[in-house]
Amino acid sequence: MKWQVYGVGMSTIISALGLGLIIRKTDPAAASPLLKTSFFVALFLLIWGGSTLIIFSIKNRFPKPRPLDESTYESIFNTSILMGLFFSLIIAAITLIKKLF
Repeated sequence: MKWQVYGVGMSTIISALGLGLIIRKTDPAAASPLLKTSFFVALFLLIWGGSTLIIFSIKNRFPKPRPLDESTYESIFNTSILMGLFFSLIIAAITLIKKLF
């Protein structure tokens, strides 16, 4: 189960590095559509991974109604992944609506 948390953490770090590289090295006015898509994908992954890790750490601190075992942490992690996805989809929708209108 810990490898899943480390995997989300590593993907969040990699997407943050990629996003920083895109921001630092490109001019937004001269960026190609592929580069703009890469920016938004990296931003989406950063928000998803970050929110998943934050939600997992918060939910992991609450007292559990049953004894702790591997399935308890797995259910908390799965819930955190879905909540993080929902949160990042909302932010992506707001960003796209602002960009289009």
